[in-house]
Amino acid sequence: QYRRLPQWHQQRTENANTLRELLEVIPGLRVPEPEPGLTHAYYRLYAYVDSACLLSGWNRDRIIGEVNRVSPLPISTGSSAEIYREFAFKQAGLAQAAPLPRASRACRESLAFVVHPGLKFADLGGVARSIASVMAAAVNAG
Repeated sequence: QYRRLPQWHQQRTENANTLRELLEVIPGLRVPEPEPGLTHAYYRLYAYVDSACLLSGWNRDRIIGEVNRVSPLPISTGSSAEIYREFAFKQAGLAQAAPLPRASRACRESLAFVVHPGLKFADLGGVARSIASVMAAAVNAG
C-alpha cells in the first residue's frame, strides 16, 4: 500500500479541489485553501458554516443531519479543534482555563467531507448538491 500513496494522495487532492470548487459558491460556507507552497494530505476536506448568517433554529449539527438524510456521501464534524480540553491535558496540568475562541468556533462550525480515492465526480457532485439544498433552507438570504 505504501507504493500506492503518491497516486492516492494525487487522487485525494483532485477530489478535494473538485469538491472545494463546488462548495465555495454555496452561501453560508467557507472553504479554506492551503497557502501556496504548502501540501495538504487531504484525509478530509473541511468547510466551515458561517453561523452568523444562519436562520433561527439552524446550526452546524442540524445541517449535518439534514445533509446526511439526502446525500450520497456522509459528512461529519471531523476531529475536535479543542484537543486541549481532553482528559490527558487536564491530567498533565496543560488544560486551558477558558476556551480558545478560534478553536471553539471551529468546533461549532466545521464540516468534514470525505475525498478518498474511490470517489467519482458524481459522488462529489451529489454531496455538493445536497449541502447546497440544505444551506439554501438554512441561510438568511436577506
